[in-house]
This record gives sequence, C-alpha cells and structure tokens, in this order.
Amino acid sequence: MTPFHHRQPSVVVAAMLHNELKVELIADGFHIHPAVVRLIYKVKGEGGIILITDAIRASSMPDGEYTFMDQKICVKQKKAYLESGTLAGSTLTMEKAVRNMVELVGVPLTDAVRMASLNGAKVLGLEHQKGILAVGKDADLVILDKQFEVQMTI
Repeated sequence: MTPFHHRQPSVVVAAMLHNELKVELIADGFHIHPAVVRLIYKVKGEGGIILITDAIRASSMPDGEYTFMDQKICVKQKKAYLESGTLAGSTLTMEKAVRNMVELVGVPLTDAVRMASLNGAKVLGLEHQKGILAVGKDADLVILDKQFEVQMTI
C-alpha cells in the first residue's frame, strides 16, 4: 500500500472517504501511530473499523529469533522484524488490540469490542450468527479482567 501523501491520495484516502469501505487496523501502537488511529476512528466511527492482529507464530513469545515462512524473524520489544528491518507481521493478540484502542486511543470499551467482534462478522455476512450476545446466536465469549487479561474463553 502506498503511504498517505497530501498531493497523491492513495487507498488510505479512498478508505476514509467511502463509508461503505471498512478499515482493518493493527492496533499495536506502532504499525499505525495512536494519533493516526484516533483520526481514523473520528472519520470512520466504531462501525467502520475492524481490529485485526496480523499475528505470526512468535506472538506472545519473548524477545528472540524465530522463523516464519522460511524467513528469519527477530522479535524485540513486541515488534517482529525481518533481517532487512521490515516489519514482519505482528505479535499482537486481540485482547491487547482492544486494550490499546481503549488506553492508547481513548475509544470507549463498547466501541473497541464491536471493532473486535461485530464489525468483522458483518463483513463476512455472519452477523445473524456471531458478533453480539443475543438469543439464537453463537455464544463465543472471552472474559477479560480490568487489565484486559484473558481469564476465560467460553
């Protein structure tokens, strides 16, 4: 994806201008700066963002060297890099993405949870079955504590 530039609008500008387009966000605090995420949230709203992780096998692992798709990956301070210095996916988990949206971006918890659940279900055409707690829908639950740590999965 070409970067945003004020003289050469790219897919970033198109995604911001067209309400029918949803934005997938890796909310790890460094793929996209929190201030930019805040701007995207102001433009797209809670219904226009889908939280994703882009997580690789080294997710939740300590700093060190790993392999991914036959490439050497270095994880340092929760960032995964190729030997060239290019970001190599992320080590983000979904509960941490929700926490980051709340704590780093200032999004209400209910909006962050919607971005992690209902919005993706809608894009996939599964909102009749998943995405919210309601009679007749799948009861896929993750229970988090106040620090956004997973306590239970149902």
